[in-house]
Amino acid sequence: MKGKKMISIAGRALSVAALFLACVLPLGAASAVKLDYDTAPARVVFSITTKGGVASTLQELTALPDFVLYGDGTAFWTRYDKAADLRQLWTATLSPEQVRAELQWLSNKGYFEWYDRYDHVTIKNLPTTYFQVNLVDGPFKRQVYGMNVGLKDHSTPAGFGEVFERFSKYSAAGEKLYNFDRVMLFARKLTRSEARRGYKTINWGVKQVKLADFARESEKEYGQFEVSGKDASRVTNRLRKWTLFSTDLSIIFFKEKKEEYQLGYRPLLPGD
Repeated sequence: MKGKKMISIAGRALSVAALFLACVLPLGAASAVKLDYDTAPARVVFSITTKGGVASTLQELTALPDFVLYGDGTAFWTRYDKAADLRQLWTATLSPEQVRAELQWLSNKGYFEWYDRYDHVTIKNLPTTYFQVNLVDGPFKRQVYGMNVGLKDHSTPAGFGEVFERFSKYSAAGEKLYNFDRVMLFARKLTRSEARRGYKTINWGVKQVKLADFARESEKEYGQFEVSGKDASRVTNRLRKWTLFSTDLSIIFFKEKKEEYQLGYRPLLPGD
């Protein structure tokens, strides 16, 4: 009788434990997800993007994904270049086997088992990191608010940190710096008082692209203009010396005739 009672107690304990785990652990089974994806060149298969926090309007407009992989295997990512002291945009083409291997790595880390949102961090004005995997079975979106804080206090699965670390420092065989063919240029016209606050004012000097034609007369809003081909090269060569995309040009202004402007730019990717 005593043996049966102990077995019954153990069985109840296991049932309670199973119920507890079912309540606190994310639902989903990585093994049940088929890693089939759309191979279209403009179809995003996987991406990581960080937005929000204390970023300025210009930083938000010019922000690029931390990593993006398209259906044809073309990948883009930003990586800090210590020698140049700049974030550079890199690209490489992955084979179908390599794409599947990356998706399998994500699956093995538990990506498909995580909740859609992790926003337990209570500190205000922190960035949100967006992860997205697009498969034939549908999109698998995840977003994490204040990821660094969440990882430290264990309110966010450690796997998110591993995923971000891997793809924010990505490297691939045959990688090269991306040669911008299309660029979105952002500009706003400064008031006289704003212009006086600048650290340095530089002559714009790109005659083919007239800032006055599209710049906004606003303290927060920017006009935008897409340039391509040789004009894209002219724009990036002019701005690259002073900044790269996703940098706030709050103290470096550009002068065209008698007016001064605040500028930023973002390389356009195949899906843009």
